[in-house]
Amino acid sequence: MIIAGNCLCTDENNITDVYRTAELLGIIPKVTHFRCKIWGGGTTPAKYRSGIGYAGVEMLQEINDSIMPAGTEFQSTSQMLKACKLDFLWIGARNSQNYDLLEFGSYYQNDLFIKRGVGMTIDEVIGLYDIMLKLHDKEVYIIDRGINTFDRQLDSRWSPDIKGSIRLQTERPDIFDNLVIDCSHSVGKKQYIANTYKAFHSIGIKHFMFECTWDGKSETDSQQMLSVSELNRIIN
Repeated sequence: MIIAGNCLCTDENNITDVYRTAELLGIIPKVTHFRCKIWGGGTTPAKYRSGIGYAGVEMLQEINDSIMPAGTEFQSTSQMLKACKLDFLWIGARNSQNYDLLEFGSYYQNDLFIKRGVGMTIDEVIGLYDIMLKLHDKEVYIIDRGINTFDRQLDSRWSPDIKGSIRLQTERPDIFDNLVIDCSHSVGKKQYIANTYKAFHSIGIKHFMFECTWDGKSETDSQQMLSVSELNRIIN
């Protein structure tokens, strides 16, 4: 499974770009799922974007129905209820230990994805996965978007945790089989993405997530944003 698409649809002016990205991704056989956030956020005022919000659900549903399975991140119960007909949803890293949201998310009828918090240990990942197996009767996937380390660079994001993936492969192959490596957020700079993908692919990771737009341009996460053609070269 390869999940790819825009970081965030910011407003109605951005909808055309989202559709164009989805259409181009739809002709790449290895890309199986389309992703795009419609409810936003940000770590600083300069980076904060609110997103198109509920108005973007119809757009994603059209992509889901006509191009490929589509999904988005939800941050509240009302958002999940509005987007519940999409093929997949995910809970973001900042909400991965929000137990009210995790429990409510378990009522979602399709496969549920949860991003690993950037400070979450592998033992906590294992615990989170096992909790969700009790709550959720569909497939549960863990998205690893990198972790905080002492070597965090100011111009990038986090650090890919290949050791953690190998530990899961050894101790919990069931989680390893449902592990999605976010090759974009885990490095934060596009020049690192190809080798990150190769490294995790070489140890047997089956599922990956990438942020990309049709032309590689974006208001958000611009340093890590691939174009569709760049993504195609990497995964092939």
